[in-house]
Amino acid sequence: MIATAVAADKEYRRLVKERVRLYDERLRLESRRFPGRGEEKIRADWKVEHALKPKTDPTRSNTPGLSRA
Repeated sequence: MIATAVAADKEYRRLVKERVRLYDERLRLESRRFPGRGEEKIRADWKVEHALKPKTDPTRSNTPGLSRA
């Protein structure tokens, strides 16, 4: 059981590193397209993407760790 938890933790850490790397790469690319406004572009894309998704629970946000309640 501990070995499974350790393996899951390693995989989680790997996925977090990959997510950060991909975000940084996207930020670099968006900043080239929109100088000085890369993060603003990413936030705008996120808002549009999540505004189109149906909400399954109106008391919860689509952002992990945030709640509207």
